[in-house]
Amino acid sequence: MSLPISINSDLILITNRKLCWHKHNIDFLIIYQALFSYTCLTQFLIVIMIDTFFLMKVIRWSRGRPQPTDTQTSKVIHNTRTVTMLILHIFAFLCALPCGISFLLTISVDRLNYKIPVGLLYFLLVFLNVGWTLIFLQSSLNIIIYCIHIEKFKTILFKPLITCRN
Repeated sequence: MSLPISINSDLILITNRKLCWHKHNIDFLIIYQALFSYTCLTQFLIVIMIDTFFLMKVIRWSRGRPQPTDTQTSKVIHNTRTVTMLILHIFAFLCALPCGISFLLTISVDRLNYKIPVGLLYFLLVFLNVGWTLIFLQSSLNIIIYCIHIEKFKTILFKPLITCRN
C-alpha cells in the first residue's frame, strides 16, 4: 500500500541535509490514502465481499450436512452469525468514515498558497482526531461484540480465566 508514497517522494535539501519528502503535488497521495489505505471505503468493501463470500460458502457447506432435529435452533444460530457480521462491518464503517471524509476534504484546501480558512482547518483537525479515536475504539470494542454475539468465542476466551481461579 505504500508504493504510491515512495513513487511520489524525492530527496530534498533542508538545512544542508537530504530528506526523503513528498513532491509538490500530493493530491494524488491524499486521494490514494482516503480510498485505498487503512481508513477507506474501498478496503471496507473488499473485506465485506470476502466475508460475504466465505459466509455463503459456510452456509452452502452447512446445508449439505445433516441438520439437527430442532430447525428453530439452527435458524437462530445462523441469524446470530449474520447479525454479528453485519454489526461488525457497520461499526467499522462508521468508525472509519470521519477519517476518510477528512482526508478527502483536505484536497479542497489550497495548500500551495497557504489560503486555508481557519474554520475549515479546525473542522478537519477535529474530524480527523475524532476519526482516529473512533478507529482505536472500534478495534478495542470488537472483542466485546464477539463476546456478546458468539457464545463459543465467550467460552474459549473465559476458559483459561476459570481454570486459573480453580
